[in-house]
Amino acid sequence: MMLFLLLLLLSLLLSAFSSGAETAFSAASRIRAYARLREGRKWSKLTLGFIENPRRFLTTTLVGSNVGNVMASAVTTRFAEGTGLAWMKPVLVVLLTFFVLIFAEMLPKQLMLVSKEAVVSRLSLPLLVQRIVLYPVVVIADFLSTLIVGRRANSRVFESKSEILGLLTDSPSDAGTVAERILSMNDIKVGDVMRLPGELPAAAIGDSKRSVMEKMIASGSPFVLVKESDRKSIRGYADGNSLSGSGGRLDGSSIEGLPYFERDHDLISVTASLRRSAAPAGMVLGRTGQPVGIAILDDIIDSLLGKTGTASSARVSSDRQIEWSNDGAVIGNLRMDGRG
Repeated sequence: MMLFLLLLLLSLLLSAFSSGAETAFSAASRIRAYARLREGRKWSKLTLGFIENPRRFLTTTLVGSNVGNVMASAVTTRFAEGTGLAWMKPVLVVLLTFFVLIFAEMLPKQLMLVSKEAVVSRLSLPLLVQRIVLYPVVVIADFLSTLIVGRRANSRVFESKSEILGLLTDSPSDAGTVAERILSMNDIKVGDVMRLPGELPAAAIGDSKRSVMEKMIASGSPFVLVKESDRKSIRGYADGNSLSGSGGRLDGSSIEGLPYFERDHDLISVTASLRRSAAPAGMVLGRTGQPVGIAILDDIIDSLLGKTGTASSARVSSDRQIEWSNDGAVIGNLRMDGRG
């Protein structure tokens, strides 16, 4: 009885380990593996070797999983036959099937999937030992699979967008810092960093172009907001290019339109829209659909690059300037966790 339980336990452990290791190494990031190698982590070189050559761990884990399942089935069948009870064999087979499915397949895979980066290095040495012990079977299985499908090289440098983002955020250069800030921008809403319309230079339809240019020069802004002749409703904006046309007065031909955003739009989508429209700013609408602020592309880019002393950021109220730290972005006293 004890021998039966011991053999059954060993076979189930082999099957569970193989299933979990397969998931962990399949889901682990090569970029994180390279980072651990640079840091000199234990077994990091072995881990990277498995990740860069998936055939090594796939063949080993598949052979281990099948050997474990076959052993468990054989041991259970032998035990059932030894009892002399005709009904024992089908009952034990059904119980073993459910047990293997839950505890040797689903549960190990789920656990390894959620903790892959934390455990993948620890699994490397046991997986190497398993590969050595089962080497004859592994070699035969690898040869047969190569014979059928061939040995095709993987032409992709990275497996997914997440690995590319991982490369950027792990980079020790300024590019890594900027990339991490870009990811954090997804959690910052434009309503938190917009300027109030009254903070920007403004003109109205019918104003002289000379006076408008003087406002731009005095404020240092590359554009002015243009309001209707009643000086209440914002119609668009004017910059140096639009003011260089004929005529001495500001009219409809000198005005460019502003894109509109809701207050809860994130900075990434706002920046992309402003770049596509070639507009220097956009209108931020409140709950009633009326303009409540202005989102300026230069402010967003300067904050992204960490230029806290530039003219554009200096004109932004301190309670709406973005400051970056290792913990994410801070807008005034409001901390935005950008590490999703």
